[in-house]
Amino acid sequence: MKQKKSLSQLFVIALAAILLLVMFVALFFVIPAAARIFHKVKFCLDDGTVLQTVRVEDGKTAIYKGELPTQDADSRFTYEFSCWVGEDRVEIVDLSEVKEDMVVYAYFKKEWIKYSLSVPEHVGVTKDGAPLTQDSVIYYGDEIVISYTETAGHHKTVFKVNGEDVDNGATITVRGNVEIVYEEELAVESGD
Repeated sequence: MKQKKSLSQLFVIALAAILLLVMFVALFFVIPAAARIFHKVKFCLDDGTVLQTVRVEDGKTAIYKGELPTQDADSRFTYEFSCWVGEDRVEIVDLSEVKEDMVVYAYFKKEWIKYSLSVPEHVGVTKDGAPLTQDSVIYYGDEIVISYTETAGHHKTVFKVNGEDVDNGATITVRGNVEIVYEEELAVESGD
């Protein structure tokens, strides 16, 4: 009988301990977690493509996980990720203390692509009236003028820019690297 009593006392003590443990877990872990406020932060490309969505506790920092987004170069620019901006695509967003749901967009810094200019001797190339040389940097959309002064009327010059014939004094709009070659031909003299 004494053993039955002590067994039932142990059972009651164990049950009380389990109940205390459950109350402790609920009080310090479950209830506070349910009371915490979380926000969603969507990281997107400029076209609205969602790269990832993270859940952030109120007042905490939103962190983009993984490699930062990239954007391929086009004929004018290379692009390098710079920061996250708001829906206006201008204002930089502070992600260090998130207080609401947010949508942020990747902003890429643009860098003009520099094109090379290959100019043979005796050929003049100008941009906005200023002379260019073999070492000059040109950019997409620049307008350059190609010229050659013929010597004593004995030669005429045929220019090729990137393989296409152009006339002396032609204005070329840069669309990539520019290679200028020329051939001199004897001028045909008219018989009077």
